[in-house]
Amino acid sequence: MTEYTFSSDADFGDSTSQVRLYTIEADVTNGVTPDSLRLLTEQCVASLSGLLTREEAGTRPAVRATRQAYAPGCREAAELSPSAENLTLQAVEGGNLITENAITDVVNLASLRSGYSIVCLDADKVSGHALRFSHDASKGIPAIYDTTDLLGWPTSVAPRAAVSLTTTRVLIVIFCFGEEEPPAQTVDYIADLLSEYVQASNLSTNIFRL
Repeated sequence: MTEYTFSSDADFGDSTSQVRLYTIEADVTNGVTPDSLRLLTEQCVASLSGLLTREEAGTRPAVRATRQAYAPGCREAAELSPSAENLTLQAVEGGNLITENAITDVVNLASLRSGYSIVCLDADKVSGHALRFSHDASKGIPAIYDTTDLLGWPTSVAPRAAVSLTTTRVLIVIFCFGEEEPPAQTVDYIADLLSEYVQASNLSTNIFRL
């Protein structure tokens, strides 16, 4: 497995002292989302929709902390909602979160459950092993870069690095600007789901305090 490293050259304001990236790398056998994973997602959606209203989706602790890491003028922009906030909104509105891509649905379920924004990268599309965590000046939000270009943001993954049904190796990055559930619990949950639903092997995890 690749030993990735992260460096950072950005000031994330009040969130700087708390910024951590949790990573999971694994070999996988991807496929269409199985019924049992679909059921887990539906159960999580039902649980959240009974706890939160649409207006409260953005008040989740991890979501609020993520927005605080945005440039001041971008913190309330609806088009820059953290992915966990968007998933929560879909859940409370009764939307269908299933993408029919098992890896993507594993990550979406973990994000919905934890409140953390998570990007899932096709590791074979990542250039080099020295990654950089910085601000995307054009958007005013945090971003991950490899030696070539952008890989993703707390809002989404860059299309060039997105997973597909033929993906065989993933690098998953959990953005933690402030805690909701213990991040290590989220890492363990994702690792268990990867093992069960995409036959993960050679799985490794890491924490980067930036």
